[in-house]
Amino acid sequence: MPKKNLELEKYKKETSKRLEELIPVFQKIANGDFSSEVSIPEGEDEFTPLVITLSMLLDDLKFLDKENKTKTEELEESKKNLEAKVEQLENFQRIVVGRELKMKDLKEENENLKSQLGECKKNKTD
Repeated sequence: MPKKNLELEKYKKETSKRLEELIPVFQKIANGDFSSEVSIPEGEDEFTPLVITLSMLLDDLKFLDKENKTKTEELEESKKNLEAKVEQLENFQRIVVGRELKMKDLKEENENLKSQLGECKKNKTD
């Protein structure tokens, strides 16, 4: 086999090996798992920019995932607080509406009593 072909085959194998190392990292990222660590090689080659970018991407995704979890927890806490306030308002509304209905009944009873009193006074004067 000529020397160029041997070099090409070696390059293909090395490239294939490097890609095989990166594929599981990309698969984990695709599944929402940002726990992978990417080691940046000391020597620089065609993969160096890709590996550096991937490492930066993972750092950003980890940060954003943590922020997302924090915001989700804050939203859950706010939701609980709002639900408690809604419950308090609903209880207050029941009390106020009950009071208003009682006031209406008392007003009607008062009107009936006034009417009866007026009739009693009218019958007394007759």
